[in-house]
Amino acid sequence: MGERNLTAAINSSSDEQTDELAQIETRSLKESLPPDARLVCWNSFLWGLGNTLVSTTLIIYIVFGLVDRSSFSWLFLTTAVIAASPRIVGVLRAFAPKALGGKRFMTQKAAGYLTLSGLTLSLIPFLVQLEGRLSVTVLISCLILLWSIHHLNQYIGTIAINCWIGGHTPDCVRGQFYAARNRYELAGAMLASGLAFYFKDYNFPIDRLLFWAWAGAAIIILSNIPLLFCSRDAGTFERQPEKQPEKKPSTLSTLFSPLCFKTFGMFLLYGIAFSFINGLTQTPQYEYSIRGLKISYEFYLFLLAISRLGQWTISWFIGRWLDNALRSTMMISQFVVAVALFFLGVANENFYYVPIYLSWICWTGYAGLNVGVPKHLHRLSYENGARAATFSLYYAVGGIAYSISLILSGAVLDFLSFSYNLENITFYGIPFFAVVLITGAFLRLLLVPLLGFAVGQKPKETPEDN
Repeated sequence: MGERNLTAAINSSSDEQTDELAQIETRSLKESLPPDARLVCWNSFLWGLGNTLVSTTLIIYIVFGLVDRSSFSWLFLTTAVIAASPRIVGVLRAFAPKALGGKRFMTQKAAGYLTLSGLTLSLIPFLVQLEGRLSVTVLISCLILLWSIHHLNQYIGTIAINCWIGGHTPDCVRGQFYAARNRYELAGAMLASGLAFYFKDYNFPIDRLLFWAWAGAAIIILSNIPLLFCSRDAGTFERQPEKQPEKKPSTLSTLFSPLCFKTFGMFLLYGIAFSFINGLTQTPQYEYSIRGLKISYEFYLFLLAISRLGQWTISWFIGRWLDNALRSTMMISQFVVAVALFFLGVANENFYYVPIYLSWICWTGYAGLNVGVPKHLHRLSYENGARAATFSLYYAVGGIAYSISLILSGAVLDFLSFSYNLENITFYGIPFFAVVLITGAFLRLLLVPLLGFAVGQKPKETPEDN
């Protein structure tokens, strides 16, 4: 009799929880989110402000300045390594589940790792000040090391925030929340771009690039304060496995467990292909923009602001589109991003501003991918609590693909530059680097059907299913 009463009580409690979740999922975005969700958004705003001021592009501008003042060779490979090194070290984020431990205190853990990220970043201006005391090779090597450590801490902190979001937001409005959070980040990025462009002619007491690096590092550290006040529990939507395993699985089996699912494998294949193609075109894109088109860092930030304004505008609708039509919205976004690279490739001295502006306007397509990818990864996280492993494995493997292609393209370009002046090579009047970018645009277009097929493979069960 007592066992029957206990079973009935458990079933009643389960039914009540199911009804509660169903009621939550029919509410609006504002009603479905916890009160401290806005704190995560304010973290995104401040992080977007700081991260825009000090980015990979800023580091490459600093290195180009160091190289121009010396006889340093291997510029293309150096550029590739700077962009690839965070992804190479980022492979270690596959161990993020181990580094983060349990599912509670996720935002507080994120604040810790992101603070370490900002502190590491603040050392870069001090390092550059040692120019003349250290050789350029040693200086750039130390800069790459700090840049990598900064990103590794940032990656782990970001995974912790994604885990908190997964546990505190229902799937039916998760795309809208990511879009709202993205709007905060884009607002911070636009503010940073506006400030940099406004003060482009200001006489700073130090090199202006180093000033932006210090300012960005300080803001990134301050951005973590809101995370300290978020709820410390795992969240209503963090599903626990129905039966605990008798033997605790090893760290490696936990990290690679998402590979057992075909749906994750197909989406991972798209991520690998997209990252590999991005790596092939990244170094030519930097070279053609900085030296071919002679885009200054402040003009780059201005163009970035235009792109972010477009993403901010679209994000008001993109979240709902992704919640209702994830597959088609992501395919359209992938197409637009591919076209952006084509416009940049056709830009030249005689046809300058129109294609450059069109290119950066088309980069707004990343709004759909930046929101759609994490939303779909949440859907791929299966019921035994492998959310952190799903995120860390997807981005880690994609980072490996990006790094390999990036370093490969940089090395090939350097070897070619020893025998040829690549800036003077043309194909039917089109500069060599422009041809590379146009080819990359067509390769990105080929990923549209692959993405559609991968996202179309709907997982059998999402963490919110009962």
